[in-house]
Amino acid sequence: MTTNPVAGTCGLYWEHRAWYEALGATCETQGDAGLSKICPVYRCAKDHGVEQCGLCSEFPCLLLVHFAAQNGDERIISASVRAQVGDEVWAGWAQQQRLWVNAYCPLRTATKASA
Repeated sequence: MTTNPVAGTCGLYWEHRAWYEALGATCETQGDAGLSKICPVYRCAKDHGVEQCGLCSEFPCLLLVHFAAQNGDERIISASVRAQVGDEVWAGWAQQQRLWVNAYCPLRTATKASA
């Protein structure tokens, strides 16, 4: 669903993060790894037919707000910026913001053994 493999459906950016490099799971590959039920944000976006949350007519929804509130991260701002400027410009901006630090992601806690 997400065309940019380092772009989370929810607005997170994880390129060059040790966890991402080691596991290689992304929003898009959850289904391939049998993990599609782990992230409700991904499922919600898929059900709404959008690539990422910032493109949804219900943005920002309570589910996304809940995820962002877990650690006070900036994924809502990030998803909005991504929708406004596109993936390429957003990726440069997101990398500078260090959006992955302290962010909650169900994939981060998943392991290949649990797939």
